[in-house]
Amino acid sequence: LGDVYKRQDVKEGDVAKQLRISENTVRDYVDRGWLACTITPTGRRLFDEEDIEVFKKNYYRKKTGENEQ
Repeated sequence: LGDVYKRQDVKEGDVAKQLRISENTVRDYVDRGWLACTITPTGRRLFDEEDIEVFKKNYYRKKTGENEQ
């Protein structure tokens, strides 16, 4: 049962560093539905490492042109 709730909660600032974007851009991507997160009762946005990887594959690479070589 513990595995069902097994998540790696990554903070907004760490996501911004990983993606090399600002925290405001991270929030914008969440608001647009492009990047999934969990918002805690206190308003903190927490991200799962798997969701970050999905975002990188589906959107971030297209935007930065990493697939074009």
